[in-house]
Amino acid sequence: MTSSRIDRIAVCIGGILVITVGFLPAAAAEKGLSPAVLLLHKAPDNQQMAEVQIRVARKRLQSAWLIEDAADVPGLARPDKVCNPESRGANAVRVIEGLRSGTTLFFDKTDMEGAWGVLQGAIDSFLDAPCVLAGDPAGRSEVASGAVLLVRLYLLAGRPEAAADLGRRLLRIFDGDELASVDVPPEVTRFLQRVSEDTAAGAVPFEIALDGSQPGSMVLFDGRLLPAFPAKLRVARGSHQLTVITDAAARTLRVQVEGPGRILVDLGLSSSVRPGPLGSIVIEDPNVNPGDLERRLSMVTGRTILRLTGVGAAGPVEAWLAVQPSRQVPAEKVLRLEGVGVGPDGPVVAFVSGPLLRRKSWPWPFVTGAVAAGLLAAGIVLNVQSNQAVDDINAGVNRLDDWRSRRAGSIACYSLAALAGAATITLAILGRPAPEHVVLSPIPGGVAVGYYSSF
Repeated sequence: MTSSRIDRIAVCIGGILVITVGFLPAAAAEKGLSPAVLLLHKAPDNQQMAEVQIRVARKRLQSAWLIEDAADVPGLARPDKVCNPESRGANAVRVIEGLRSGTTLFFDKTDMEGAWGVLQGAIDSFLDAPCVLAGDPAGRSEVASGAVLLVRLYLLAGRPEAAADLGRRLLRIFDGDELASVDVPPEVTRFLQRVSEDTAAGAVPFEIALDGSQPGSMVLFDGRLLPAFPAKLRVARGSHQLTVITDAAARTLRVQVEGPGRILVDLGLSSSVRPGPLGSIVIEDPNVNPGDLERRLSMVTGRTILRLTGVGAAGPVEAWLAVQPSRQVPAEKVLRLEGVGVGPDGPVVAFVSGPLLRRKSWPWPFVTGAVAAGLLAAGIVLNVQSNQAVDDINAGVNRLDDWRSRRAGSIACYSLAALAGAATITLAILGRPAPEHVVLSPIPGGVAVGYYSSF
């Protein structure tokens, strides 16, 4: 192979690679998925059918959004059965009785192992729901005494890591005065002081704003009463609990603190919705305007709202892009599910997904377009070199072979670029993925899944 022919091939390949490398990252790079929640305007009539429909819709929608469960959505306080007025007293009694039993086993029966297990169970129950002793300073003092005893047992057993972990959890719920008011051995006092200093060093500023609170309600952050809002605190990184207790109910929000921040809790919005099937959210208040609630929900949570209609019924189920936090756009249908049937015993007989309007990425037009651009650039370069060879020939230099090879290479690159351009247009117009269809049919011992796609 002659050097001129090698040069010609190298120019073609080099042009393709340069242009393709420049185009592909933009075409192939996947954007970060924005978080979204599924909203139902009413509770489904058929719970079993609703769960299957939501599961299939959620799987399809996850290609375009990060679908979050209602429990993980910020700004919404969920009903708290442990701390509501009807059960809070009984739950508090169980915690106190467990602490007293553990204390008795340790001091009266010198049963360290038994005391350890009973105290651990009672303290864990309280730390999981510190709101059970809201407004009960005597009960909190008794819990603090039992918790300090458990820290002491950890230290006696040679487990300082477990003692430190328990100490950090206690210092989120009790302030220094509450722990100082109980009978604490000197070694435990010094240990908790070191844990307190380490915890304070890692604390970050955090602001809590509340919208829609009722007069006379108690607002607790990790069991501590917040007297006014917005509340500006310094808290440790990690998971916290914000609980609002009224005369009729209690609601709790799990707050994940990763650094300095602020959270707005909308109690009016929280009381208008409730958790639905498979992590969805259901509008509970029939008097609320659904459109206003969707916009409010998106603003408070910072999430895209995907509205599901027809859930729990035998008709089609549609998913609508209702509200985006970044911009206001008309509602857009993004998914349609059809073909639901329920057999005599309740299982789903068939489920067929309709056209997914928000289709998957189709990068091939970008690939062929980049190849066409690369070939065109290579053809231009070879054509310029061919013209230079003609000038040299006219000047008396023997470059006839170079002129022929570069001219032939230029024509070849132009021809291939035209073909690649035609392929680009074809793929862009006709080659997008066709709508998917998925069919689920029950068989003995399981479910058969069929898939087909058509142009």
